[in-house]
Amino acid sequence: MSEMSDNFVHTGTASGGASTCSQPERDAAILADSDTDAEQLARRFHETYERLAPSFGYETRKDSAVPWESVPEKNRKLMIAVCAELVKR
Repeated sequence: MSEMSDNFVHTGTASGGASTCSQPERDAAILADSDTDAEQLARRFHETYERLAPSFGYETRKDSAVPWESVPEKNRKLMIAVCAELVKR
């Protein structure tokens, strides 16, 4: 989790007092982390998949065999959505 969301997720503050964040604020922070986690997972999956594919005798599509930032937007969004579904479970 990100450093910022830790402040929302914990039930207390660093000094041991009660958190002043509302449930909707905590939920928003968790969702933001899930989105971030899903995107990070999608990126790592893509990079690892492209790196390992040749050792399995598989040639990936030239359009997607590029750095994450250059992956076509539709591909990126699909991979992030798939990872978001997996992260939710």
